[in-house]
Amino acid sequence: DGEVTESKGGVISGLPSVFFASNSNSVSYKNYNALTQVAQFMKANPGAKLIVVGNSDKSGSASYNKVLGERRAQAVVNHLVKNNGIDASRFTVQTKGSEEPISTRRNSGQDRIVDFLLGQ
Repeated sequence: DGEVTESKGGVISGLPSVFFASNSNSVSYKNYNALTQVAQFMKANPGAKLIVVGNSDKSGSASYNKVLGERRAQAVVNHLVKNNGIDASRFTVQTKGSEEPISTRRNSGQDRIVDFLLGQ
């Protein structure tokens, strides 16, 4: 039904995750539909702010993965600002790097994601 709610852990259910290739912070075309959904949410809720959280798999060092997670989150924000006209001040970029993996595998696509949390 397109309803967006905050779920356990603060991740907003209803907003899709954005996935990345290994060792990449490039937003691929296959994520455009997901980003359009995020943009539609932001436009329908002009007072909403989002925390954009970048993650990575465990294939690199912890410090590298932190930087990569931040670059992924920033790439998502840049896309939403440039292509959808959302004001950059409505986003806060954060990174978890590889600190909170979903998968137990070292090189898992499930962990190469950007998620959205409701901001203040």
